[in-house]
Amino acid sequence: MNAKIPVFVFLGPTAAGKTAILFDLFAGSDAVAPAEVVSADSMQVYRSMDIGTAKPDGAARAALPHHLIDICNPDEQFNAGDFVRLADECCAAIYMRGRAVIQTPSTLY
Repeated sequence: MNAKIPVFVFLGPTAAGKTAILFDLFAGSDAVAPAEVVSADSMQVYRSMDIGTAKPDGAARAALPHHLIDICNPDEQFNAGDFVRLADECCAAIYMRGRAVIQTPSTLY
């Protein structure tokens, strides 16, 4: 896909409440729009690293689909190029499903 895809970026530090706000806006029958989240948190990609990463649990991810969480083991190599390739694929697939693409990087201020 060569078309530009609109991506809404929702910024904030880890554990600031980004996920709760996203659920208020995009999950459930009163959602403002159908959406899926592409996580851009550098630690959420790793399986078994749940403490300190503020990953949404399985029920939350079922209510509002999240991508790029728990996709590799901590002993596997994963770099920015891998992330960009996978994030591009996710964004294109979400857009093709007619859903809003929400990206949630975690930042430190």
